[in-house]
Amino acid sequence: MASGQPLLLVAFIPACEAPPKPGKILVVQPGNFETEGDGKLFRVDPASGTRNILSDFSDPAQGAEGVDPFDVVVEPSGHILVTDSSSGTDKKGVLFRVDAKSGARRILSDFGDQGPLGQNPFGVAVVKERK
Repeated sequence: MASGQPLLLVAFIPACEAPPKPGKILVVQPGNFETEGDGKLFRVDPASGTRNILSDFSDPAQGAEGVDPFDVVVEPSGHILVTDSSSGTDKKGVLFRVDAKSGARRILSDFGDQGPLGQNPFGVAVVKERK
């Protein structure tokens, strides 16, 4: 993906979820295939439009590196889940868990290594338990 292309996916965080503050918006920017990186997770203030990088997937100081983050969802705990279709073992994809305060990442599931092997995940959802 060439730089300067529009950001792809947006997740609105409802008021019942934290630690991202209610009404904050998360936007994932896929990586640049030419440089194998540059993917970012932004936090956007809906009132001002101010955008800050929460997690830079090419920064090893924030945890496991990603190549092409694609989808984003917030767990009830407030942790952020991001799929990356080109990272992990044999570049088969991973599911990252991102800390909503620090932007630190860890691999929750590696589609080329853990459990039944998969390939190139593009979506993620959190299912709430029924009471």
